[in-house]
This record gives sequence, C-alpha cells and structure tokens, in this order.
Amino acid sequence: MSGLPHSPHALVTGGGRGIGRAIAASLVGAGATVTVLGRNAAVLDEAVGAGAAHFAAIADVSDEAALKAAIAEAHARKPIDILIANAGSAESAPFSKSDSALFARMMDVNFMGVVHAVRAVLPGMKIAPMAASSRSRRRPGSRAMPMSAHMSLPSTPWLASCARSPSRWPAAT
Repeated sequence: MSGLPHSPHALVTGGGRGIGRAIAASLVGAGATVTVLGRNAAVLDEAVGAGAAHFAAIADVSDEAALKAAIAEAHARKPIDILIANAGSAESAPFSKSDSALFARMMDVNFMGVVHAVRAVLPGMKIAPMAASSRSRRRPGSRAMPMSAHMSLPSTPWLASCARSPSRWPAAT
C-alpha cells in the first residue's frame, strides 16, 4: 500500500491479529497513524509493541456504547480518516443444529458491528455544511471499508450462520 495523500488516522476493528493486523501494519508502512480496536488488550498491545499500530482501543463491536466510546477516544487523539471494519466471527454448526442465538450472535458482530462502527466514525468524517446547502459533505480522504474474510470461504453445512447467496446455500441437514 502506498500513496496516501496525507498522514491519515486509520482505525481497524479486529486489528490485533490476522487480516486486521496485516492491514494495520500495511497502513503504518504507508504513513498512516493506526489505532487497532478489539476485545483482547494483550493482543492489541502486542500489535502496538510490534509496530503494527500506534494505539490500541478496547471494545467489542457488538456493544454499541463501548464501541462508540472507544472510537470517540481515538478520534480525540486525531480525527479518523479511514475505518476498516474488519472484526468478525464465524461459529460453525450444521443449519439444523444452529439455534436462533447463534444467528443473533453472528448478526451482532458481523452486521451490527459494522453498523455501530460506521455510525460512530461518520460524524467525524463529515465537514460542516456550506451556507448554501444544509447537506454535510465527506471530509476529503475519509473512507469506511467493511471487510469479511470468512465470507470468502466455500459454503459448507457448518457455516450456516454466514450470509450467502441462496444459490450457494448447502442443502439443509
């Protein structure tokens, strides 16, 4: 990754390990100030210590209030220009053995976690409306990018809680 137009502040949810950490490290290498956000302080602190990020924020993306507070704290250090909504979870069980609670947990993290994160950063990514218009505009260079690593997995009966095109759904077992 190269060519960032300025020194943006990027926030990466699920940034302590895996793809999120690799994205965070790439953003650091490109000149961004990076905050990694997740649930495990030790994992996040290790990412910061290894140079994959500059700051760590503790929050569960499914907890809207905690996420909003963590993002506000990160924004107070420096306005957030880039959101990588990478945090996600995939519990696996055949559809016939998946209860509603499993689907609710997956929706809370994989869908509502993105909604909560975008809603928390969006006000800071906007600039004040111009006098001739009441519409706010996006601050130049700001972006929100949802990610989904587990959605690239082939369909299996054990990933019933992952949203997929009906044509890719396995037969219910």
